[in-house]
Amino acid sequence: PTLLHAVAQLHTSSIVSIGDELILLLTAEGYARSKGTDAHAETSMKSLPPDSSSLFVGVCEEADGSRSKDKLKIGSMSMNILSTMSVIIGSKMTINVGPKTRLTNPGKGTIFYQAKEVQHFKNCMKEKKKYVVVPNLNSIRQVVSGFNDPSTYKPYRASWKPLLNNDILLPATIFKLCDLPHTDYGASNTSAAKIGSRFMKSLAVASLLEEHTLSKSEVDDNFQMFYSNTSERSNQWKELNTFVKYLESEFEDKEELDVLSLGKKNIGNLADMINQSLSTTNAKIKSNVEKKLASELALRRDVQ
Repeated sequence: PTLLHAVAQLHTSSIVSIGDELILLLTAEGYARSKGTDAHAETSMKSLPPDSSSLFVGVCEEADGSRSKDKLKIGSMSMNILSTMSVIIGSKMTINVGPKTRLTNPGKGTIFYQAKEVQHFKNCMKEKKKYVVVPNLNSIRQVVSGFNDPSTYKPYRASWKPLLNNDILLPATIFKLCDLPHTDYGASNTSAAKIGSRFMKSLAVASLLEEHTLSKSEVDDNFQMFYSNTSERSNQWKELNTFVKYLESEFEDKEELDVLSLGKKNIGNLADMINQSLSTTNAKIKSNVEKKLASELALRRDVQ
């Protein structure tokens, strides 16, 4: 299953041509097609290629529990890649953050890979057992669903490292919202979403460990911040209050928990609440990435 990270890494920095538009992929997520490998396995037939010797490259209109979105996908018979951050290259750059990719004429296209990334991928495939990815929050997919399945925490996501080298340039997720500055990112450091994200991050980090255990001392600071700022003013705070009471009841007479045994509903409701803050956060990240790309291009022109 870890090889899905190698597949995602291959696709970051690749260029997709659809119609008259060129799309540079910056962040990609890998999905298996087998539920035995991946609880989040791709179930849609839209991205299946015509045969095992080819790839599907194009935009699929799909819904994932909400309204339909145009999603840029690269699919094989055994796996599927979803673009979660890309830039449309042209006289004016357009940054896409999230599963939706906005194109003038969505359809099927062609993909071009960097030669060095192809060679790296081939080397990984030759020595599969030696391919090990160090656990990293930036490689984990969002945990809105499937919190209690270990495949949620596998390193299945990759970003283009030379460009996206810190949190303020990476697509926001519910478990690292708390790492972003509050200025211009849509949520203050003492908001329900930011404090809830601290809890989610602690749970996600614990899930990366082989034992999947979370000690009470590791979330003491989160509890303290919660009780210093708790409120009943909004539905977000009510949701966080419900979660904190639930977590405290699970810790009753215990010093540590197996996080994968926690109730999916309680975690899912908190995740959905925090998720509502991501659109504003990602809007600021879009702006950051656009500035970073513009400065990189200007630097390269000066060198030439």
